[in-house]
Formats: sequence, structure tokens, C-alpha cells
Amino acid sequence: MPTQQGPSKTRQLNIEHKGRTFGIVPSMERTWVVTEMISRAPYGRLVLLDEDGEDGLPVYGGIPAGYTEPLHQGSDWDGIVRALINQTDWDVDT
Repeated sequence: MPTQQGPSKTRQLNIEHKGRTFGIVPSMERTWVVTEMISRAPYGRLVLLDEDGEDGLPVYGGIPAGYTEPLHQGSDWDGIVRALINQTDWDVDT
């Protein structure tokens, strides 16, 4: 469940998406790795871009595996992680 506080900076958080479980694992300060739990395949990174964005909420970015810049940005980190998963699945399927 997304919160304004964002994902945990100290422990893994699991989410269900598309019938699978994904881990959001703290990696570095302001960075989490998104991993599919069964295969352990990395799906990319969630990064904190700005702690105090335009509306006073944190702004996150989703960087798919193999990319260097965020393709998804906003305050809804849960939605960004899900978009990151969808993007990665789409890249693999094409």
C-alpha cells in the first residue's frame, strides 16, 4: 500500500502485480532495486528524485533494467513500480 513516506529505506517490501510477487529492495540511499521474486530477475530501479516536489510530496523515478534515465516519474511510487514492471515485460516480449 503506497504511503507518502515511500518504501522502506531499511527492509524489503513485496508487492503483487500481474499474478507475481516483486521485491522492492533498498540498495543505496534514495535507490531501491525492483526484482521478480521467483526468478530474481532485476526489473529496474526506483529512485527518489526529489524529497519535496512541487506539491510537497516526494518525487520518484522508475528506471527499467538496461536504461540510465527514469522513464516514469511522480509521487505515486507504487504506481511507478507497477509501470516499471509493465515496461520491462513489454521490452522482453518485443
